[in-house]
Amino acid sequence: MKIEKVFLLFVFLFGLIFIFITPPFQSVDENFHFYRAYGIASGQFVAEKQGAVSGSMLSESLSCLTHKYDRLVKNINEKTSISELSENLGIKLSDNEVFTGYSNTALYSPAGYIPQSMGVYVAKILNLSPLIMLYFGRLFNLIMYAILGYYAIKVIPVLKLAVFLILLMPMNLSLAASLSTDAVLISVSLIFIGLILKCSVNNEKISIKNLLLLALLSTVLALIKHHFLLLPLLFLIPPKRFCGKYWQKISVIILPAIFACIIWSKAVAGLYVPLREGADMYAQLSFILHNPLEFIAVLFKTILIKTFRIIVTMIGVLGWQDTRLDILTYLLYPLAIIYAVLNTSDRQIILSKFQILLLSSTLTVSYLLIVTYMYLSWSLVGSGIVMGLNGKYFVTLLLPFLILLAAKSKFKFGVNNNIIYAFCFLILLSTVFSLLTRFYNMFPNLYYQI
Repeated sequence: MKIEKVFLLFVFLFGLIFIFITPPFQSVDENFHFYRAYGIASGQFVAEKQGAVSGSMLSESLSCLTHKYDRLVKNINEKTSISELSENLGIKLSDNEVFTGYSNTALYSPAGYIPQSMGVYVAKILNLSPLIMLYFGRLFNLIMYAILGYYAIKVIPVLKLAVFLILLMPMNLSLAASLSTDAVLISVSLIFIGLILKCSVNNEKISIKNLLLLALLSTVLALIKHHFLLLPLLFLIPPKRFCGKYWQKISVIILPAIFACIIWSKAVAGLYVPLREGADMYAQLSFILHNPLEFIAVLFKTILIKTFRIIVTMIGVLGWQDTRLDILTYLLYPLAIIYAVLNTSDRQIILSKFQILLLSSTLTVSYLLIVTYMYLSWSLVGSGIVMGLNGKYFVTLLLPFLILLAAKSKFKFGVNNNIIYAFCFLILLSTVFSLLTRFYNMFPNLYYQI
């Protein structure tokens, strides 16, 4: 069976389990993603601002529902049950609307909420309860992730097993089984990189279809969290593949993304509010400009202290960063990815010096930009370290890093796909066990500690 078809089996088997065993709103910011998806499904594509809070007018039953699960957030001693879930299914959608704040997702464009808002919209048409709307949104998000992941594996000419492992990383699959926009971002970025690699290694000219597809993917990436980090990878494609009019065709890919981002930025101008007390983007920027050497020291300190956390959270610390996995998962998953990268069944990746330099510089600059953004938006003004870093912010850089690793590695060996499949099955099964232990009293004698 082809790898992409095996992926579908895994994503629907474990993705559906994740959807239903993860309690409502127990993924980071899922309550705010729910508000945003509901607002978009109701036609409120641009949020509004009241005082120091951005949000929109939503049914009061939504916040009533989400608050019932607040006690679970980052409190490992709190549990839920099927009976509580059944009881909350009875909460009906109220016609009374109140202003509901979701400042941290108000700036996100509808592009990242296409599947979630579609699920909520279908549930609204069927006159279902708010809790069912949540599950419809999760289900549609998982379906979109499965479709995009399938084509990401199919389109990339090499490293298919590595992409398979990235997509099925416990963290990424849990995001796909929630209302998070990161699921769309990750899957779209993998297709984008895969298509670029395909156009780079194939001795064929780029078709109009692929040109327009690259333009669409780059625009979606730009609209989701202004993710321009991967656009420089377009220059991995040799100019001769474009068969003349190189810069015109590159412009066809890049300019729609830039224009879309400018239009959306103007639409949400004025909605920004600090995401936490003590954080202020503009004051932090002033601090950086007046203390550049101190900021460089902050970056180095952050790399030394936070790298291990980034790797662990990239693999998976679920819930609101309160549900850890088995220690073997964190030890073995990186080894499995390296094992897949060294797979000789894939064609060898041969990169020119320019392509290696481009990949290296793109990875370095992208990493620094992500860390700097988190320093601006989440860290306290003048903080000595970057706060709020999470591995999921760097997942889109993982495949370019593996491409670079594969190109520079001279040691190759054959890989049995069944070993990878069995490994993934056991890891995801262990993840299910971790979720059940964290959120339910199914194993009362097992002491859970984060």
